[in-house]
Amino acid sequence: MPLGTPRRGEVLAAVAATAVAAGVLFAPLSLILAAAFHAVSKVSRWRPLWLWALTACGIVWVLAAGPGEAIAGFGHGAAATAGALSHIFTGPAAVARVGAAVYAGGAGQLPLALILGAGAAALAWWVRWMHTDEWDVPAARPGLVHIGRRRRTAASQRRGRVLTRDGACLGVDTVTGGPAALSWRKAGGGVLLTGASEPAVLAPGLRLTHAAIRRRKPVIVVDLAGDTGLPDALAGICASVRAPLCVFGAADGLRYEPRVRPSAEQHAALLAVPWGPRPAPGAGTGVSLDEVVRQRAVALFALAGTGPRDVAEVIAGLVAADVAALYGCLRRDGIAPDGLCWFTECDGVDPVALAGLAAAGSPTGLAPVLATTVPRAAGGLAGRVNAVVIHRLADLGLAGELATLTGTTIVPMARAPAPAGAEYGIHLPSPAEASPAVPFGTMLVPLVPAERLCALGRGDFVLVTGLTAGPARGRRPGGAGVPVRARCRVVSAPVPGRPAPPGGTGLPVVRRSA
Repeated sequence: MPLGTPRRGEVLAAVAATAVAAGVLFAPLSLILAAAFHAVSKVSRWRPLWLWALTACGIVWVLAAGPGEAIAGFGHGAAATAGALSHIFTGPAAVARVGAAVYAGGAGQLPLALILGAGAAALAWWVRWMHTDEWDVPAARPGLVHIGRRRRTAASQRRGRVLTRDGACLGVDTVTGGPAALSWRKAGGGVLLTGASEPAVLAPGLRLTHAAIRRRKPVIVVDLAGDTGLPDALAGICASVRAPLCVFGAADGLRYEPRVRPSAEQHAALLAVPWGPRPAPGAGTGVSLDEVVRQRAVALFALAGTGPRDVAEVIAGLVAADVAALYGCLRRDGIAPDGLCWFTECDGVDPVALAGLAAAGSPTGLAPVLATTVPRAAGGLAGRVNAVVIHRLADLGLAGELATLTGTTIVPMARAPAPAGAEYGIHLPSPAEASPAVPFGTMLVPLVPAERLCALGRGDFVLVTGLTAGPARGRRPGGAGVPVRARCRVVSAPVPGRPAPPGGTGLPVVRRSA
């Protein structure tokens, strides 16, 4: 009934009273069951799907007893009540017989009453949901199916399973109980990993790298974070699938030969490291990234311990430009190779090179994964990627900027966060740009507020995808088309250990063809 209908409340009250009176007289058992089921739904906060189990029981009961018998048993009480009502004015004894007729044949009514009671409870839930504001709807409590699915997903990840049908599993979605997965198609637009804790930021990057290696994708890892366990982890993963591993960073190891022409600063940085592209007696084998991609190998640039920080950052920018140029050239030649390029820390790397690397990504090609714990770097990269994995943040300004990527929702002014106007005012879309109409007395706030991003627990993260649109890769504000997994949790998974080198030969290495 439309909200503006005259005497709407009185009409609804009269209809409800008539329905209750009819239920008491002709289907009392259905009414009692409906009230009981509705009370259970409100107290337990279960989703109305549990009523389907009761409906299924009623259907099985009806089929077992026979549809004709079930209908006859249900109609017996209604017929007795109607017969008693026709004689209600004959005397006091007739009125007493009405009460006995109402509950006549109660056992025969039970099969159909179970179905009608579940349906009435579902209808009452729907009416209550329709007339409740979005912010007043109580959150559903996880049921047995949700708990079982969550435990199954967590157990699967603890066994080291990081692959999904079309991507990688980063954790468990605590809302649905299923895997918090990121598909390769969505990762192809660029992935930003950020947070206040470096180990937390490195974890999803290693999971994506692990999944890419298991799919035998070419993988290029540029390590500026200096994680001591990363080389052994990559060596163990590569050994488990027999993927070649190239490690740049040792004095007597492989020499890096960039495909692009380095600038004067980049050339000087390459001369400052012992594995640069210069011929020398006893120098290691020279390897370029096109060989890594062609042989679907894994390349690790261990730059954290190669010398001064500025030299490592310059070389990291050269690698980013080299990867972008390589994939751009292959795409122009009609080749669309897949792959993954992971920067463990982007702070200090040439922003132009990182922007070119992000632009070189494609849904079916390269997946750039850019990680940083520095708010300034994260804010600059947030507008260039398609997916963001957000761990607990310590910078409220960055949290406010990333919160706008999660989309918006409507809340009353009284329930809006106190600093919402000052903190989100320059980021929120205007009412004209927002898809829903904003009623008077309400305002748009981020779906995942900045305060929640700063209060995420250890191992919790927020996954946002679908941030870029169109071939021009223009930015769009978060909205209904942006999938957001607001509550996800990391599950620690084992990584294959680094095997002992047989006979000192070590892992297979990509070498220049003769």
